[in-house]
Amino acid sequence: MDRFLLKIALVGGCLGWLSYAQAQPAASNDEAKVQNVRVLLNEGNKYTATPAVQLKIEAMGARQVMVSQNEAFAGAEWKDYQPVFGQINFDDKEGEKKIYVKIKDKYGNVAPVVVASIIYDRTPPKSGAIEITVDGGFVNNPERLVTLELNAANAKYMQISNNAAFREARWQAYRASVPNWKLEGGTEGIKKVYVKFRDGAGNETASSFAEILVDAQPPVDARVSINSDQKVTTDRSGQVKLGLMIRGGQEMKISEQASFAGAEWQPFKPTLAWTLSEGQGEKTIYVKYRDQAQNESEVAMDKIILDNQPPQNCSLTINNGAKYAEDPDKFVELRLMADGATFMMISNTLDFAGGRWEAYRDNVPRWRLSGENGEKTVYVRFKDEHGNETGVFKATIILAI
Repeated sequence: MDRFLLKIALVGGCLGWLSYAQAQPAASNDEAKVQNVRVLLNEGNKYTATPAVQLKIEAMGARQVMVSQNEAFAGAEWKDYQPVFGQINFDDKEGEKKIYVKIKDKYGNVAPVVVASIIYDRTPPKSGAIEITVDGGFVNNPERLVTLELNAANAKYMQISNNAAFREARWQAYRASVPNWKLEGGTEGIKKVYVKFRDGAGNETASSFAEILVDAQPPVDARVSINSDQKVTTDRSGQVKLGLMIRGGQEMKISEQASFAGAEWQPFKPTLAWTLSEGQGEKTIYVKYRDQAQNESEVAMDKIILDNQPPQNCSLTINNGAKYAEDPDKFVELRLMADGATFMMISNTLDFAGGRWEAYRDNVPRWRLSGENGEKTVYVRFKDEHGNETGVFKATIILAI
């Protein structure tokens, strides 16, 4: 039957006249022709640094749209659909911002409300800071490698550089620690590392920097002298005076062992009193220096002979121990003994008046006694090549002529 012909329908017991078109049921929301809906703020970015954003609505089958910043759509009006809706202006309060969108198809069916959100953030990361850490606090490794410790609340990205202009630096994901950062080569001295941070909205901090001393050169001209380069010391305490010199050193370590076993670092001093180890003979002092970056110098050394003991096992006898001396010219024979002696002084008086040092020998065949008959005493003392003197030794005999 032609669709312009009338049909008779029984409705509630009555006859009604409806056109064919009127008889078609209206499309329901479940049958809305809107598909593939997508609402984008700033192309789907999670953050925005300005309150003005671009709204884009993608929806197949859309004829009209209604957009609002409140869920109730208060004051909102239907507008013809176009994919690029235009600019949306939020208030200036930072935080999450939402857009509510209704979409209507050509039949007037309204699809479920679509919500899009974006975080408005115009505040850069806080507490942007950098610290350079390395063992000892100074860079003395040839590779010039350090660890960077970073801190910036809410940072998502960071940019690090050895120069303030950030030449060739790239944004990278934020990390709290960056090991094995290589400082710029070239001359030694204070080196700086710069950093700036950025959040997800693109807000950047001002640049910050940290600095550290690069010093890989050890101290030079290491020297030590003992008692101003004397060859021997006879000091009974064994104490000597060290003269110390270094260019660029702040600490020193001293030992009589080449291994420096048990020696500790101490602040540098140009002079130092040092007590030699026990025992006679040659002593060696070893010294090395280091600077504030822990660079150590070459080992310096000096030697000295410790001889602070006088001749030992000393004795004196007259005429092989005889009781009387009967030579009419008062001559007697002296027998002497002194281990290590180089010189001796003999006298008939305790004060050694007129005495003089002479080469040591163990026999004096003709020593003349002084004075008249009676008990006579001969005195002697010895000295080694380094000037160590003994006490006084004596022997007696009765002059009877």
